[in-house]
Amino acid sequence: MSGKMFIVLLLFILFSVGLAYGQELVQDENWVYLKGGQGVFGVEFRKDGTVFFNNKLLMGCEYMEGAGDLYISRPSPKRGLSVVKCVHDDSAYIIDTQNKQALTKDIIPKDEALGNWVSWSPDEKYFISVIGGEVYNIVFFVLNLESGKVQKIPIKSFRTELEMHDFQDKNFSWITDNAFNFQIDIVCNPYESNCPEQNRKIIRSYNAQVNVSTSAVTYRTPKARPNSRKASPVSSSGRTAPAAQSKPTIVKASGELIQQMMRDDKTVKECVDTAGITQVGDNLSVTQVDLNGDGRFELVVESTGSPGDAMQCFLCGPRRCNLWIYQSAQDSYKLLLNSWSVDDFAALKTSTNGYLDLQVQMPAGNNFVLIRYKFDGNQYQQKGCESVDYLGERRGKPVFGRRRPCGKN
Repeated sequence: MSGKMFIVLLLFILFSVGLAYGQELVQDENWVYLKGGQGVFGVEFRKDGTVFFNNKLLMGCEYMEGAGDLYISRPSPKRGLSVVKCVHDDSAYIIDTQNKQALTKDIIPKDEALGNWVSWSPDEKYFISVIGGEVYNIVFFVLNLESGKVQKIPIKSFRTELEMHDFQDKNFSWITDNAFNFQIDIVCNPYESNCPEQNRKIIRSYNAQVNVSTSAVTYRTPKARPNSRKASPVSSSGRTAPAAQSKPTIVKASGELIQQMMRDDKTVKECVDTAGITQVGDNLSVTQVDLNGDGRFELVVESTGSPGDAMQCFLCGPRRCNLWIYQSAQDSYKLLLNSWSVDDFAALKTSTNGYLDLQVQMPAGNNFVLIRYKFDGNQYQQKGCESVDYLGERRGKPVFGRRRPCGKN
């Protein structure tokens, strides 16, 4: 081998492994982080901020001397797909490192930021990442690489004001080519004064399954919380209120039920008119409970959308979501209770007119309001209201302080 050929080969090897200008790459299990003048997987990040792939201009990134300004995900196992992402101006492209071509233009939605986690479906038809997270509500970003369709699948908020979400990629797994399981852990919020940074123990965890072809999200009740929501409200005696049944059954909202909800609640009708009955149905969770002991189920309907969603079409308020309770008889449904911005719901041991009394917990600043409902023979009516100081969590259980009638300091 001549000296000239040896030099050419050496330069090629250095470029392939990402060594340029005497700088070694910074990388981890998922990403390679480039500074100006470095390259890897056929991508070259120049010091003027331009990004070339296969010697063709791909994109431009804001460049800051000495910073790792370009992230490149490790190629996917089947097709060799990678995400090339600018750090400072939130631009991202998907490239095919095997066939040396760019598959997409900028994939990041306007005014959004893609998280530093990516996943590919087993058949590599779908690309998944997250928007938001931790203190904010988690939204899965889904791109169909065949059709180019983009979906944003919001995940229900399980945190209180003093808590934050903790999503780890080790708690994510594909079960089919178009469905995955994941787990969200709840930890105390280190930005709050009563939560030191080192105290990141998991308070509780929630598991769910997402079908990316339908955008449907199915939530599983955490072991530490047998009720349908994230924590049980306290009863009037100060103990945790029991659920109506220990193992509630969660079913899909039927078209007939949604039609009745549209007649009973104009917000539901407006949402269906905007988003369609399929999308609304995919964002409703229906739990079967027997409230009157007759062996037939009443239906507790909860929105599983993201509170504060900009579409206002996931039937949620700024912080919490809505709840409806229906009595079913053959193909007809009768509304028993409609409550807004619900943080928690539980059936109590006491009963009125043959139906279990209910208690709904709503947020009020950093504290809670507990509203008790009793059945009047036709529907549930409010029969009591207490304001309760929320002191945080201890060993995975909510700790409550002073109680007083609503409206009193």
